[in-house]
Amino acid sequence: MKISEEERKERAREYMRKARAENPEKHRELSRQCRLKDVEKARKATREYMRRKRAENVEESNRKVREWQRANRDRLLAAKKQDRIDNPSKYIERAKRWRNNNVEKCREYARARRKTHPHEQRIYTRLARARRRGASGSCTKAKLTERIAFYGDSCAYCGSKYEHIDHVIPVARGGTNWPANLRPSCRSCNLEKSDKTLAEWQDYRQLSNQ
Repeated sequence: MKISEEERKERAREYMRKARAENPEKHRELSRQCRLKDVEKARKATREYMRRKRAENVEESNRKVREWQRANRDRLLAAKKQDRIDNPSKYIERAKRWRNNNVEKCREYARARRKTHPHEQRIYTRLARARRRGASGSCTKAKLTERIAFYGDSCAYCGSKYEHIDHVIPVARGGTNWPANLRPSCRSCNLEKSDKTLAEWQDYRQLSNQ
């Protein structure tokens, strides 16, 4: 009697299940040897198997994934951090795609950020204005924070609370946006220094105090 293709496959699967149950050690060794012979094929088969099992029971699969993620949170964070270091272009492209697909969300976030951090916004506006005026170089948020902390979160010139970021060599005189050319400054010092060099500003202050 001729059997159908599906019945033949089911009989083969049943035979393999019995063989694995009768001799699990032999089955594991054979599987290991097959994986070593063709690693990519084994990985593909494993992925297909996992996809099929997840499709059969989505809720149970999701629950197990969430449990594993909670139990291995530190491991996942470390792996993601390392991946960002190894593949920065992948994350940059992903961020660009997200911004392009969520323009209005980005604008709302920027507006909220400006309202809650007006002082920070003024600083970055000044650096952006310097770039538009032709200043070379760039300074990340982390580098700028380090630069401000180096001066004790105070004005580098008078020691009072800083409000601005000053270009030591003014942009109008060829100054750059590199961290070495940036110093925290209070409003009065920055406005008084304006586009003067440090030497010119010191001479100006000496003349003003005479």
